[in-house]
Amino acid sequence: MVDNAASAPTTVIQQSNSQLSTKRHESFYIRDDSVIIRVEDTLYRFHRHFLKHRSKVFADMFDVPPEVGKPVEGLDDDHPIVLEGVTCEDFERLLCLFYPE
Repeated sequence: MVDNAASAPTTVIQQSNSQLSTKRHESFYIRDDSVIIRVEDTLYRFHRHFLKHRSKVFADMFDVPPEVGKPVEGLDDDHPIVLEGVTCEDFERLLCLFYPE
């Protein structure tokens, strides 16, 4: 398990009708957003969580604010993140680690 406690921001949510304060778990509060990646001539759509939490390169890429007036890569089929030098076979092997059958 990766220790994200030092780098993960803590968000405290105060409920107006009670005194209970809650926080989002650093590892198990998973945003349900997907990323679209093109490898060779194939598009893949899956939870970006896997790449963000296991790759500093992808984590940094996903944290960069989008440029005004430019489409954000990875949000739709027309603007995927393109991985050069990777085969579909190798990428599918990686995805099988995230989504075992």
